[in-house]
Amino acid sequence: MTPQTIRRQAKIFLKNGLPVVIMIVLIGCGVEVGNPSSKKPKVGPPTVTATDVISDSQLTTSIVNASHGDAVAASIDQGTSSTSLQLVAADSNDDNTSATKTCNASPDGKSAIVSVSANINRTRTKSSAGGRVTVKASRTGSGSSTRSWSRADGTPVVCKSDKTGAIIDFKNPTGLRLDVSFERNRSDEVTFTGPRLTRTSTRAVSSAGTRIITWTSNDTSGGSTSSYARQKSVVIRNTTHNLTMTDKNANTVATNLTINTSEAAPLLVRVERDTATNKVLSKTFMSGQIVVTKDDDATMTTTYNNLKLNFADDSCSITDGLAQVVISDSAGKTLKSLRLGKNSDGDSALFDDSGSEVEGFVLDPCDSEDSKT
Repeated sequence: MTPQTIRRQAKIFLKNGLPVVIMIVLIGCGVEVGNPSSKKPKVGPPTVTATDVISDSQLTTSIVNASHGDAVAASIDQGTSSTSLQLVAADSNDDNTSATKTCNASPDGKSAIVSVSANINRTRTKSSAGGRVTVKASRTGSGSSTRSWSRADGTPVVCKSDKTGAIIDFKNPTGLRLDVSFERNRSDEVTFTGPRLTRTSTRAVSSAGTRIITWTSNDTSGGSTSSYARQKSVVIRNTTHNLTMTDKNANTVATNLTINTSEAAPLLVRVERDTATNKVLSKTFMSGQIVVTKDDDATMTTTYNNLKLNFADDSCSITDGLAQVVISDSAGKTLKSLRLGKNSDGDSALFDDSGSEVEGFVLDPCDSEDSKT
């Protein structure tokens, strides 16, 4: 406080018959006298807590989808084959989707570096297998990524002649490595209509991070003349999600998430492809853990146990296996346990620790980038 301010405050105190010593004591205690400066209000929606997440099925759905969606996206190959599509390709219900992909050799000529950018604007309506539930989902967004293809033995990975992608032999991928860095922004609106519940939720997320994918073996188990399978290991490193969403009362809340695979348990994924076209038929998340850390240090750990996704009609659904989901507070105390799998109608579903289905849960639809590569 300046001398001029002190003199001015003293005059105010004397004018009102108050001893100046009171003013000195107040100032010494850190109390601002006169006209206190106004504090700036917090900007943006309130931050959601771990307690909010476990008590609100809509928030639980958003966080579970953030984790599982990252696992599916991280398992993308994105090479080139006769049916490989770009970052986001048109679904049957797409309104407007565009993408560009450019491939260039690395300075040492050993790697093929593919730069991808895309915009998406689509609406999709789907009914459950049993006909009990109808979901209308709309998504808008944009994204970009850089994908560097290389081989452990130093054999060069080269670009296609038209520079639209790398030439990858998915039938013999052992020793292949893909390093991905990405940024993505998306806005979703989902309307769930069920026997007892109709709910519309919105979600906006900006995310960025890196992934490392290495092919570990030519898996011949369960193969046939019409399909073949390969295994790969997926590591997710410090993917950040800035997430804004609506809760069950239609209030807008926000949280920041950091997503990583467990150091001791990267994702092991089995990808089955059509022999003739190389189209992805299914992906099985055989094992591995994904750890989501909130901004308050609460965590959600998803452990995969042969969770199988089948791909058809530019979408995906769980057909076998499960994933265990545990939400814990910052001290590591378990707050809630969940299970991701399929219900009696054969639809993707989330179950609570009593075995009851979480009503209103909608598994995020897989993008074409997930189902085609």
